[in-house]
Amino acid sequence: MSESERFLIRRVPAPRWIGSGRHPDPERVYDALGEQAEWGFADPWMYRALASPLTYEPMLRAPKRGDDVTHGPVAYWSSLLHLIVYGFGWVRPDRGFRWWYQNGRPLADDHLRLISQVWDADEQLNYFVAWLWTTPRILEASLVAEATGYIMDDDMPLRPDDRWTDEQVSWAEALKLPGPVGGGWDPCHLSRHIDGPLQPVRGNATLLRTGRSKHHAVLLLDSMVGWYRALAAECKALPEVKGVSWHVDVIVKPVGWLGTYRKSAVTGLWFAGRHHVHVQGT
Repeated sequence: MSESERFLIRRVPAPRWIGSGRHPDPERVYDALGEQAEWGFADPWMYRALASPLTYEPMLRAPKRGDDVTHGPVAYWSSLLHLIVYGFGWVRPDRGFRWWYQNGRPLADDHLRLISQVWDADEQLNYFVAWLWTTPRILEASLVAEATGYIMDDDMPLRPDDRWTDEQVSWAEALKLPGPVGGGWDPCHLSRHIDGPLQPVRGNATLLRTGRSKHHAVLLLDSMVGWYRALAAECKALPEVKGVSWHVDVIVKPVGWLGTYRKSAVTGLWFAGRHHVHVQGT
């Protein structure tokens, strides 16, 4: 298996119940996913693929012409946005992808390998990046500050290459793909379904210091709603040791293990993976 094919995954269509309005308990689904089901149902698949790359976990197939946008495509894009915002800690994912593209798309960690193997290999990633580079306010700055203490400097999109981004929009419109560009500034409503982890915490949040390491802890949560806010808030109780990072495993009962997180001494934000990658998107 090559470095770019780290994951043994199954590409699957959206389940039939998505968009049908027939789920018996949408409020419990929201608790479990942290977002409305049409946008959030694939997030657990993404986290499970990262946690267990060799067990053929499901991942959504690429959107196709004629797909109903809310029966899979919005979750295909929403799971990617959740991965980069809450995995990398990229509060400015447009800047993060500018770094990734300008540096030849390095496969620096498993998060980037999954992006390469799924969205980039599907030849869909450019549409998503074009949306990021032309869209303000992916995250609400006031909510980020309230939940994490991080102050975002501005919300203006990068627009590093107008000709390139315009080409992506034109191609997506010509192909009639149900994607994040074309048909308005946010046709998939991704920016409206990205703040679930920053909302007030639902259920219990329990932080446990483990005996495995002096600087290892586990954060156990009942719901995906507010999990990133809980990570920032609960870990304030961990004693600071100069030059040493706490490693916190985040586990949400309905989903499973979200990853091992550290707090950046540079940004003050929590992230999984490599710090060099994290700082590119802030």
